[in-house]
Amino acid sequence: MPIFPRSTYPHGDHIGWDTCHLCGNKFYRVELFFNSGSVEPQEDEVLTGATSAHTGTVEEVILEDGAWADGDAEGRVILTGATGMDLEDYTCFQADENVNGSVGGSNMLTLPYVGAVKMYAILHPKGSLIERDGDKYCSVCYAFRFGPKDRDETVMDIEEEEREI
Repeated sequence: MPIFPRSTYPHGDHIGWDTCHLCGNKFYRVELFFNSGSVEPQEDEVLTGATSAHTGTVEEVILEDGAWADGDAEGRVILTGATGMDLEDYTCFQADENVNGSVGGSNMLTLPYVGAVKMYAILHPKGSLIERDGDKYCSVCYAFRFGPKDRDETVMDIEEEEREI
């Protein structure tokens, strides 16, 4: 969920924010809250929603309460490379959904809530980005990437004008 309601502070492409080609692109992670976990997900294991068929690769598991052996583990799982993300509502997986693992097997976790999609990026107002050769750059990266080239071309243009005179 966004921190602020869209009506007071829209985000992403809705108000004109974008990424710089050199600063880095957007990437997403999904955070799943689970209860009644019976098998601990392993790093790089692929989890699949039994109902939604959404998938993601385990990056981190945070146990907050209970025990895996007792089947009452509660906590969070952070996924990368998720499929099925809804980028309008920033959700993934379904509420009250069982999760299966490629290593842990069937019904290893139960999700009481939908998963939260989190976007990470360095965002710039679109109006401040400079487009060149089909890519967008912030002013700092543009100067770094094209400044010397632009200065060399300007010097060459001035020298050519002086020769013509």
